Amino acid sequence: MDQLFCTTCGHLLGADDLFCTACGAQVAPSGTATLPFERATESPAERTAVREVHPVPTPAQPALPHVRHGGTHPSPRRKRARFWGWIAVAAVAVGAVSYGLGTLVDEDATVPTSVRTGSSEPTAPGDAPSGRHTARAAADPQAMAQAKALYALISQSASDKQRIAVAAGQLQRCDHIEQAIQTFADAAGSRDRLVEQAAGLEVGLLPGGGAAVADLSAAARAAGDADRAYVAWGESRHTVRVKVPHHRKHHGPRFREVCRGGDELEARAVRLSSASHGAKQKTATAWNLVAAQFGLPTITWTEL
Repeated sequence: MDQLFCTTCGHLLGADDLFCTACGAQVAPSGTATLPFERATESPAERTAVREVHPVPTPAQPALPHVRHGGTHPSPRRKRARFWGWIAVAAVAVGAVSYGLGTLVDEDATVPTSVRTGSSEPTAPGDAPSGRHTARAAADPQAMAQAKALYALISQSASDKQRIAVAAGQLQRCDHIEQAIQTFADAAGSRDRLVEQAAGLEVGLLPGGGAAVADLSAAARAAGDADRAYVAWGESRHTVRVKVPHHRKHHGPRFREVCRGGDELEARAVRLSSASHGAKQKTATAWNLVAAQFGLPTITWTEL
């Protein structure tokens, strides 16, 4: 039997081979298993040379990436993608921070003025005039003159209050009683004059000026009544000598001076003074609104 060659890879086959022992291809029937490029006159040496010139190709293996230091080198495209990714993250972070700061500013702008400055009482709408209104009011010379005239009366009432505070202590101790009585009498006369002056005061250009004058007049009348009651109490005050109980170590009687008289008159004076507190509180509230617009001193009701 003639020698056979695999028509697929050109491997020399045995006489009884049904499949190629090199590539596993099925052997063609006898007499037909020749190389496709084999000529009838080729010798075995020529056929061998042909196989050496045309080697049988082997299946190509996929190229493995070059591995270094436990990983692959990223391609330039991946580097660019990673760079722009970081840029996007940074932009988002900056935007978030900017939004947070803007929110804080917005929230702070909605907080009432009294909460931001630490005041314990909220500021009602209209209580605190704006800087624009304050400047406009202060620029009006007639309005400023009215505000100063009203403040002069308030200062007078505050001055009277300081004097009678001292006189009340003197009456309680029977110390300089005559002087204390005169102080209360002078204060009562000053309150009466204040009511007369307030009646002719022009306050039409002052915000809430009419209420401030009305409250000041009511407070002055009530305080004047209380001052006259203290005068009556002072006139009833006197000192008496009281005998001190005898002690063995001392020979003869012993005495001390005691301040007495006018308990009921004192109670009446205190009651009338308390009745003026409400009007004084209203006066302080009304005046402080005016003072805030004209840059003048504010007061507390206990000063009146």
